[in-house]
Amino acid sequence: MERAQAIQAGVAPVEQKTAETEQKLAETNARIGDITNMDTRKMVTVNFAVNSATLSPESKSALDGLASEAKGIQGYVIEVRGFADSTGNADRNLVLSKQRAEAVVSYLQITHDIPIRRIVTPAGYGSSRAVADNATEAGRASNRRVEVKLLVSKGLQPK
Repeated sequence: MERAQAIQAGVAPVEQKTAETEQKLAETNARIGDITNMDTRKMVTVNFAVNSATLSPESKSALDGLASEAKGIQGYVIEVRGFADSTGNADRNLVLSKQRAEAVVSYLQITHDIPIRRIVTPAGYGSSRAVADNATEAGRASNRRVEVKLLVSKGLQPK
């Protein structure tokens, strides 16, 4: 009888340890599942002059802040999407929106030494995704933009 009690007493801690290990395994599996799910940590929109892909001092300042924050985060990526207003030729606007996105990427790489592996392939959308009315000057100015998102994998964030 004493032997059975001793065995039972030894089994209880093993069962508890097994339950703890199973819980940790479930948490790890959930984090692995979240590796490709991203949270937007910061978003910056930089605007451009008509028919230009040149970054303004204000745009550079906004990108400086994003780059500074990015360097303090493990596992970040940066998404860069360029846009144009609806004036002019659609093909030219597509090219211009790509040039704007590439100007942002170049600035981040050259000025802040952001590795290319951290930047999602930049895309230009032309005038296809307006955020404001292209019938007004203010609306067109808002549409001449690049949206830059600092993304972090949910799987790499502490729970």
